Amino acid sequence: MHNGRTRSIATGFARSRAAVPKALCLAAVLLVWGPSPVSAAPSAPRAAYSTPGYKGTSKPVPTVAAPLPKPVLLSAAGRAPDVLVDGAGTSHIVWISSTPGAADAVHYCRLPRGAATCDIALALVPQKDYGDGDDPSFNASSGARIVQIGQQLVIVDYRYPTSYPKPDGSSVSTTALEWVSEDGGVSFTGPGLVGNQPIAGGVVGFGPPNDPRVLTVTAGTTGGTYVQALTPGQFTSASANLGQDGVDQAYSGSLALDGGLPVVAFADLGNHSLVRRWTGVGSAGDASTWGAETVIAGDEPKLAGGPGGLFLMNRPTPNGRYAVRRLSGGSAGPPQAISDAADPEYRAFAETASGGLVAGWESRGGDHPGVTIRASSDGSSWSGTERLIDGRDNGQLSLAAAGDGGGIAVLNHTGGINADGQIVATAYGSRARTGLPGIAGVPGGGDPAASTSCQTVAFGAARITGELGCFLHGSGAYSADVVSDGTLSFNGLKIVPDTGVQIIIDPHAHTFDTTGQVTVLAEGAGLSVTLWHGEIHVRLPTASAETDLFNFDMSKFAADLDGFPIDAKMDVKLTATGVRIPVDLKLPAVFGGITGHAEMVADSSRGLHVDNLAIAISNAPIGPLLADFAISYQAKDDVWLGSGKLRFPPQPAGLELAADVAFARGHFTKGDIDIKPPGYGLPLFTDVYLNDIKGGLQLEPKTVINVGAGVGAIPIGTPTNFHPQVAGSNPAGGIMNSLEIRLFAGTCLIFARS
Repeated sequence: MHNGRTRSIATGFARSRAAVPKALCLAAVLLVWGPSPVSAAPSAPRAAYSTPGYKGTSKPVPTVAAPLPKPVLLSAAGRAPDVLVDGAGTSHIVWISSTPGAADAVHYCRLPRGAATCDIALALVPQKDYGDGDDPSFNASSGARIVQIGQQLVIVDYRYPTSYPKPDGSSVSTTALEWVSEDGGVSFTGPGLVGNQPIAGGVVGFGPPNDPRVLTVTAGTTGGTYVQALTPGQFTSASANLGQDGVDQAYSGSLALDGGLPVVAFADLGNHSLVRRWTGVGSAGDASTWGAETVIAGDEPKLAGGPGGLFLMNRPTPNGRYAVRRLSGGSAGPPQAISDAADPEYRAFAETASGGLVAGWESRGGDHPGVTIRASSDGSSWSGTERLIDGRDNGQLSLAAAGDGGGIAVLNHTGGINADGQIVATAYGSRARTGLPGIAGVPGGGDPAASTSCQTVAFGAARITGELGCFLHGSGAYSADVVSDGTLSFNGLKIVPDTGVQIIIDPHAHTFDTTGQVTVLAEGAGLSVTLWHGEIHVRLPTASAETDLFNFDMSKFAADLDGFPIDAKMDVKLTATGVRIPVDLKLPAVFGGITGHAEMVADSSRGLHVDNLAIAISNAPIGPLLADFAISYQAKDDVWLGSGKLRFPPQPAGLELAADVAFARGHFTKGDIDIKPPGYGLPLFTDVYLNDIKGGLQLEPKTVINVGAGVGAIPIGTPTNFHPQVAGSNPAGGIMNSLEIRLFAGTCLIFARS
C-alpha cells in the first residue's frame, strides 16, 4: 500500500533480496544529502490525461448490479464462525455445533479458493472425565478462534461451565483449550489446557518465532476488558484488566497487531472507544506493560492491523453509520463513514497481507437487507458496496482475505446475533491462484474461469482486473460498458479511484475513462511510486505490446521514484505481461541538476520491479570537496556497479581518492582503489615522488590480485619523446605480475608495478 514514505535508492531496491552491497552505500548516502524528498502531490488541483485525439467521457453511466456470489453451505446448524485466509488464498474456518447430551464440537473446514466444498472437514470434541454434577451437556463452547503461528494453525476454544482442574488451583469452570495443526489442517493435536479467560474479542499471534504467544481478549466480561497471553503447551491464569478505569469498560473487545505488537480496543457505556498498545516490554498479561488509553468517540470498535498500518472501525454516533479511521501512535485520524444507514449491525473488519482493508456489516433495514462489504487499498479511498448475501437474519460475520484482495466472508445466515443457524461462506475479490504457498506449504486453489468471467477485461495486451467482486455493467445505451468504482489492476499498475469516481471500460472500443480523479500506482519490491493523480481518458486502437498506454506530463503532476523526481514526462508502454516505464530522474539541486535513468517494469504477478538503473554525478560539491559518483544496476544478472572519486582542495593539485566495486547476486566480485597524493606526490628522495597507489581484488570468474604504484621523477633539461615499455604476466592466474616503464614528455618518469 502506498504510505507516502520514501527511502534511499539502496533501501528501495533491497527490500526483496539481500541488502544492497555495503560498498555502494557511500554513493547512496551522498545521493540523499540533498533536500528531503516529499510524497508525490498534484501540482494542479485537476490534472487530466487523454490519448491524443480522444476526448472520452466524464459522465457516470447507469449500471446494473452483478449477480450475487453463490454461498457455500458449511453447516445447517452452527454458530460463532471464524476464519483466516493464508497466502495461497485458502480459507481455514471454524465454528461450533451443539448436540443434546453431548459436548459441543469445534468444526474445522479447509476451503481452497474457488472450491464449493471443504477439502478437509474435521469435528474436534474435547474428551474428559465428568464428575458428580458435571456431564457432557455442560461442556459448552461460547466460540472458537483460529490463528496462524508460523506454519502452524492454532485453534483456541473457551469452555464453560464444565470442570477442568487447573494446575494452579484456579477456577475449574472457566477454561481455554488449544488445538494445533502442523500439517496445514489435515490433523490437529490436543486439546491442551492453556488459559481460563473468555476469548469472545478474538485472538492474535505475536512474539519472536522461537517464543510465540497467543493473546486473547474478552468482550462483555463483568468488571472490564481482560487480555491473557497464552504460551503453547503451558497453562496460565494470569490476565490483565485493561479496562480498569471503570467497570463499564467491558464491551466490544478487539485485537490487532501494529508493528508486530498487540493493540486492544474496547468500549464503555458512554459512547467511547478506548485503545491501548502493548509496549513490548515485560509480559502482555501484565496491565502495567500497556500504554495509556486513547479515547475515541464511538461504540463497537473493531481493529485491523498489518503492513498498511492500524485502523479502527466503529460507530461514532449511537445507531449511526460505521466509520473507519487511521490510528497512529496515540492519535486518531478523522472518521470516514463507510456503511449505509439502513440499520447496519454486526461489523467485521480485516487487513490483508498487502495492507488493503475490507469492511463488512449486515444491513437490516430498508427494502433490500443483507450483508455488504467495501474494500480500500489505502484506508482513504473506498470501493463501492458489494452485496454478498440477502436476508434480515444474517449475523456472526467474520472476514479475511489474501494479499491480492481475494477473500471469504463466513457468517450465520439464519441465526442473527448469537443463535444457531446456517453457517455459510461467500467468496469475494480475486478467485485466481495467488501463486504463493499456503500454511505448511499446502498449495492453494483458484478458479481462473470465475475470475475472468466477471473480474477481468482483456483486449490485445491490455488486461484489467478488479480487486473486489465482479464488474458492474452499463445499462441501456451503455450496455457494452464495464464499470467499477473500486481499485483495479491494469497490466500490473494499480488504479485507485477517488471516492465516488467511476471507471468505465469499453472492451470493444478499447477505451478506458474515469469520471473523476484516480491515482495510478506502481508497487512492488519495497517501492510504491505514484505515477499520476487526475482524470484519465485512454483509447488503444491496437493495444499491442509497446503501445503507449499513458504519456503523463510531469509538469501537471510531480511524480518521483523513491524520492527522486521524474523529469519531463513518463511514457508507460504495454508489454505482453504488464507495462514498461523508462524514466529520467532529476537529482537534487546540490548535484547541479544532473539526471539519472531507470527502467521500471510492472506486471500482475510480481508488481513493480526495476530492470535497470543508472545515475551519474560529476563535480558535485560536498562541503569543500568535489565528487564524481556513478551507480548502475542490471536486474537480468542482478549486478550492481558503483564507482566514485573524491577530490580534496586545493584544486587541481589536491589529494584524489577513487574506487569502484562490483557485486553480482548479492556477492562481491571485484573492487579497485586508487590514491593519488597531492602535488607531485609523496617524496621518496630528491626529485622522486610516489604519485599513485592502487590495488584491486577480483574473485570471479577467477581470483586476481592487483597492486600498483606510480613513481615520478622531475626531469632536468629538455624533455625527450620516447616511450619504452616492458611488460609481463602470469598466465596461470593468481597474482598478476607486470612491470611498466613510461617516460612522458615534459612531465615525469613513471614506474608502475601492478
